[in-house]
Amino acid sequence: MNAAMPDLSVGSVASAPSGLAARYTAALLGYADGSEPLEADLTRLMETLKSQPQLVAMLGSPLVSRAGQEQVMQTFLKDNQFCQSVERLALLLVRNRRADVIVAVVRETLAELARRRGEITADVISATPLSDAQRDRLAEILTRAVGRKPRINVVEDPNLLAGFVVHVGSRMFDGSLQGRLKRLHLALAVSG
Repeated sequence: MNAAMPDLSVGSVASAPSGLAARYTAALLGYADGSEPLEADLTRLMETLKSQPQLVAMLGSPLVSRAGQEQVMQTFLKDNQFCQSVERLALLLVRNRRADVIVAVVRETLAELARRRGEITADVISATPLSDAQRDRLAEILTRAVGRKPRINVVEDPNLLAGFVVHVGSRMFDGSLQGRLKRLHLALAVSG
């Protein structure tokens, strides 16, 4: 991956400096107008950025001036017609040279909005797409484990080889082949 390209993969949330996404989330929710379609627009922003890697690369490039990045972001926002709060957030991140954490901020904000509604979110990283039956079964298991039914977000990562990893709040459930191999490796290293 190009070093100048912000990482919009599943792990990008973890790579954001601690507390940074939470601070931007607090700022966004502090000035957001309750009548705006904030949640829908944030989701649309994340999906749109994921589908436009050239835009993401340009926004993260130190070779492009801040003014150039801001102009491109303004055009992007105007073309996609996001609500005012989402536009302000995106421009603020570009102006502060923090375009690399846009997806982390969006995910944190969506999770906070869900928390405020009393919902929990399970972020599932799967080696392959989950069928509806697998999603339903996973929802049943997670409901028993955490005490309420979570909203499930699934992202594919073929690096897992097989299985999946689930993050619910601060808890992680690793049922991936990659995780099992790591645990086996550690067990052999300790006993060997």
